[in-house]
Amino acid sequence: MDKRLGIVAGSGTLPFIVARNARNEGIGHIYAVGFKGQTDPALEQHVDGISWIGLGQIGKLIDFFKSKLVDKAVFIGRIGHDIVFSNLKLDMRMLQLAMKLKDWRTDSILGAIADEITASGITITDSTTYLTNLLPSAGVLTGRKPDSKQEDDIKFGFYIAKRLSGLDIGQTVVVKKKTVLALEAIEGTDKAILRGAELGKKDVVVVKVSKPNQDMRFDVPVIGMNTLDILHTARAAVLAIEAGKTILIDKDAFVRQADALKIAVVAVDPASVNMESYAPYCSDKK
Repeated sequence: MDKRLGIVAGSGTLPFIVARNARNEGIGHIYAVGFKGQTDPALEQHVDGISWIGLGQIGKLIDFFKSKLVDKAVFIGRIGHDIVFSNLKLDMRMLQLAMKLKDWRTDSILGAIADEITASGITITDSTTYLTNLLPSAGVLTGRKPDSKQEDDIKFGFYIAKRLSGLDIGQTVVVKKKTVLALEAIEGTDKAILRGAELGKKDVVVVKVSKPNQDMRFDVPVIGMNTLDILHTARAAVLAIEAGKTILIDKDAFVRQADALKIAVVAVDPASVNMESYAPYCSDKK
C-alpha cells in the first residue's frame, strides 16, 4: 500500500524528526508545507516534495497536499503565537475562515484550520504520532532531585499552570515559595521564564503543562536544549513538565546537560497532584 504523509512544518528540528521516524515506520512518500521565514529550508532535503507558502495561505496548503494524494497530515514545529499581530496576507479561503472565528486564540485559529483541512478529505493526526519516543514517563529524569520545598512548588505550580492553560493563555508558570512570579502569555515560554527569574533572583521552579483538554493535533508542549539554556540563564533550580504530554527533544543529551547545570527535571503525573488541595491558594474563600 502506498502510504503518504503530509507535514505542516513550523520552525525547529521536530519536522525533521517526524520525517525520519515516519520513513522508519514505512511511510513511502512524505510531502511538506513550509512557511517562509519560519521553517528551516533544509527540510526540503528530507521530504519528497515541499511547497513554500505564506502563513495565511491555507488554500495553497490544501491544494498542494491534494495534488500529492496526501490523505493524512501532521502539524509539527513552532509557529509563534504572536503571528496574529503580524502583517498576514490571507488568501480567500483563509479570509473566509477568519471571518467565522469567534476570537483569535491559538485553539480557535488552529482548530478552525485543522477542521477546514479535514473537510477537504485530509485527516490531521496527533502531532505526537511519530514522536512517542520523545514523551517522558512520570518520574525524576535527572540525577539531581528537587527538595521537599521544591516538590511543593512543583505541585502548586502545576495547579496554577493547569488553570492558566485552561484559559488558553499560556502553559508555563514560574513559582517560588508558593508565589507566582510569572505567567506565560503570548510572549512565549522563554520570555516568561526570564521575567519570573528577575523577581525570584535564583532557584525558581518552572512548570510547563498541556491544556486540560489538550488537542494533541497541535500546540503540544515542547522542551529542548534552547529551553535549558534559558533555565540556566534564569538560574532556575527545577523544571517540571507533564508526563506523557510533553515532547522532550534529545532526552539523553538534555538530561546530561541539566545535571551538569544542576537543574532538576521532573515529569509529573497529573494524577499525583491533588488539585483541590491547592485551590485555597487561589481563592478568596480561605
